[in-house]
Amino acid sequence: LVASPLPLCGGGTGRGKLRASSDRAKPMAPVWIRPWAGLTRSELGLLIHFEYGGPSRICGRAVTTPVWLEVAKIIVSALKEIAWPLAAGLIAFAYRSDIRSLLPRVSKAGLSGVELDPIQSQQKVADSNKPPGQLKQLPGLSRTLLIEEVEKNLHKELEEIKEDDRITLLVRVLAQSRLETLFERIYRVIFGSQIDGLKKLKSMSSVSLDEARNFFETYRIKNPEVYTDYGFDGWIGFLINEKLIMLENDRVSITEIGRDFLTYLGARGLRLTKPF
Repeated sequence: LVASPLPLCGGGTGRGKLRASSDRAKPMAPVWIRPWAGLTRSELGLLIHFEYGGPSRICGRAVTTPVWLEVAKIIVSALKEIAWPLAAGLIAFAYRSDIRSLLPRVSKAGLSGVELDPIQSQQKVADSNKPPGQLKQLPGLSRTLLIEEVEKNLHKELEEIKEDDRITLLVRVLAQSRLETLFERIYRVIFGSQIDGLKKLKSMSSVSLDEARNFFETYRIKNPEVYTDYGFDGWIGFLINEKLIMLENDRVSITEIGRDFLTYLGARGLRLTKPF
């Protein structure tokens, strides 16, 4: 390139050498540029910025970096600061389901890292490898071949029930099963006179303690060999302990368990007349 004469700060001409005094006192270096008349002030400022790294003065006038360039530098600097947090957030969002599945297995977390419970990890793998129809082992509960067969049949029946109703149905059946087990045990040992006493209480709502004692005396006279040593306290005490009746303020009344017990006897077709 051939240099063209340029007006200098002192009013003379030079052979293509442009001198500028940097605000940071950086040494000047010769720069070959287009003719002076072909450069705007902004273009000249860009040239001096990239060559000398900052604002300069030409002929006593400051030449600064354009505003848009400063804004661009700020944006680039901000992006550098948030690059890693943004990348980590995107990765966490992409693998959110896998991260959620690991949370229950976390046994320890700290500055050194995160530790997972290996037992739960192996148990999860073992459960996933079970063939269809295989029952899960429950700690503390034994399972015979018959129980296993019944459980499998129950699982098949549950598949026909809506998933939202399964727990409600299971709790309902379990509650009824527990009551039936209780009533069956009571029925094996209860006396016929005690069943008659429950029937009377159900029809009368409640009686006085003296009325209950007189009711007992009729059966004691018929069966002295049974009730002589057992007495009224033992007779009524069994009904109270099994929560079939309640005694309050010398009044005897039947409970909800007592009512359901009588309903159970009728539903199962069990005899209401028993010895004693």
